[in-house]
Amino acid sequence: MLFVCNGLDDGTVRLLEEWQEDSTVITRVLSTPDTGAGLARNLGLAASRGRFITFVDDDDWIEPHYLEVGLRHSSDNSVVLLEIKDETDGELDEANALNVRRRLLEGTNVPLASTAWVLGFNACKLVPAGVMKCWRYKEALTSGEDVAFFANLLRYPGLTLEIPKNEDAAAYVRTIRADSVSRPARGFDFNVAQRLDVIASLQDIPVPEDALAARKSLESSQFQFVTDWLRDHEGDVSAAAKHGLSVGAADLDWKRAHSQKARRLVFSYCFPPFADPAANVVAKRIAQREEVVDVISGDMSAVRAVDPSTSLLVDPWIQNHYVVSGYPSFSSWPAIAAFGRKAAKRAAQGDYATVYSRALWSGSHVAGALYKIKKPHVTWEAEFSDPMRWGVRGEPRLGGPASGRIARRLRKSIEAAGWGAELRNSVDDHFALTELVTLCLADEVIFTNRNQLEVILGPYSAEFAEAVRAKATIQPQPLPPQEAYIAKVRDLGLALEKLNLAYFGNFYANRGLSDFAEAVNALPQDMYSKIVLHVFAAEANDPVLQQLVETGNAVVHNALNYLEFLAACKQFDILVVVDAATRGTGYPVNPFLPSKLSDYLGAGTPIWAMVEPGSTLAETSVDFVSELGNSRDAAQQLVQMVKSRG
Repeated sequence: MLFVCNGLDDGTVRLLEEWQEDSTVITRVLSTPDTGAGLARNLGLAASRGRFITFVDDDDWIEPHYLEVGLRHSSDNSVVLLEIKDETDGELDEANALNVRRRLLEGTNVPLASTAWVLGFNACKLVPAGVMKCWRYKEALTSGEDVAFFANLLRYPGLTLEIPKNEDAAAYVRTIRADSVSRPARGFDFNVAQRLDVIASLQDIPVPEDALAARKSLESSQFQFVTDWLRDHEGDVSAAAKHGLSVGAADLDWKRAHSQKARRLVFSYCFPPFADPAANVVAKRIAQREEVVDVISGDMSAVRAVDPSTSLLVDPWIQNHYVVSGYPSFSSWPAIAAFGRKAAKRAAQGDYATVYSRALWSGSHVAGALYKIKKPHVTWEAEFSDPMRWGVRGEPRLGGPASGRIARRLRKSIEAAGWGAELRNSVDDHFALTELVTLCLADEVIFTNRNQLEVILGPYSAEFAEAVRAKATIQPQPLPPQEAYIAKVRDLGLALEKLNLAYFGNFYANRGLSDFAEAVNALPQDMYSKIVLHVFAAEANDPVLQQLVETGNAVVHNALNYLEFLAACKQFDILVVVDAATRGTGYPVNPFLPSKLSDYLGAGTPIWAMVEPGSTLAETSVDFVSELGNSRDAAQQLVQMVKSRG
């Protein structure tokens, strides 16, 4: 028998040692000045030598035959669940919820994973030491450490639960007191923050597929505390969402916490959990606004990988998420029109005050336009990420003409709005039609930068452009919440004696790394050897990059998921962002702004921007700036970086 006394010594250790001298029971008394139930149990686990283990809390006790009955039914492959009673003011009561569930199974042996509720408490169980001693309580948890600890038993697929028939004087007895440490008062910290901490700990436990439902059941039980609290305290949803994000508590049914239906709808053809910058920006917009929304998106599984991490940003704010079936396409009008039609039809079943759509995936705006035509009283906010009708070199996007019933409806709505002349002046292309109908019908048109606005409005008449400007706003892409930067931290193994720079994403013809390579080669040897560029990309076949790897000036990493990327942004000395090169293209000004810039700015890490003069990136306040294509300028910036590091 092991006694563990922790915290301030109130004389308990001396009493136990005196009892130990007179007892025939083999006993050890352990003590530590440190506090915490998890710490005390870990000390006991480390010191235990028996074949089976049971815990008894300091305010509880066991009846005389508890161990006898438990050991009689124990085996190395079974957890034994014994009767539990409650003691209140000296009176014993067997009528508690745990006993009711136990009696339904009395006299049976069942798979442990089929009875996940048994893992939600320390009491009344004998467990094989062979599985118990492999794990430890998470001492950082303020409460619920028992759930997170016993959930480790789900790792073992052959483990069963033995439930003996009741015998006299063989129960575990819980002492019920109002001031018990294990039964704290309700509050945000206990009901929300601590429960989300436990859920995150549970989700860190890898379990076999057939035990996943059991683990999720434990998560759901913990989350019930959260939703019960938030339904009564709506003002705490924001704090709860941020805490859940910071600890990485994923895949939770947050709509259980919403007391009212969503009055805002988001059309986003590409949306989490699919990995795409467009999806990430919409997620950040929703998180920034902190308003419950419904979302209608497309099934991108055929063209995009899944990144579940991004959902952590938005799940707390989504009431309903409807996924429209159909093969997704960026440029095929039939696929885009089909999504728009289905999405608008689904949206018509709701009652919304505002609608938001964002594109370069033009299906989002097609859906928004069709819904606006059907529900003209609803306020439509439409955001452009890049020029819709023009490609990366200022050439018309090759989408082909828009035909069919949906196209006719969009053209008719443009004419009804009094802007039919703009149709006759536009190229016959579905990207151009979608751009025009959005500019016509949206109540607010959002651009990420001034250059983008000017480029998009360039082909239209002065009268129409002025009408759009009157309802246009410039809104830079939102910064992620700070909690997103600590949710999924990974050790990147950086050499701290080096100047570690990072670039995230693939290199394109107009966003290359020749400037960096030439600048590094121009440095003195003592600086040259200190600089390492870390490239995180799905593809890393650029010959310039390969040469940098060979000289030790670059390291290639696998691409990270979105939250891992955000966490990585805080680990580097410098973050590198490169403008799109538009000189010599069809663009009069550079309309682009790298989407990762907002993520960099939120990280607070120094930024090196390689810019094209006159671009929005060139006008952004960052730590280091060099002109795109000017390797001497880039080398000077590298020298400053090395010197500033000391």
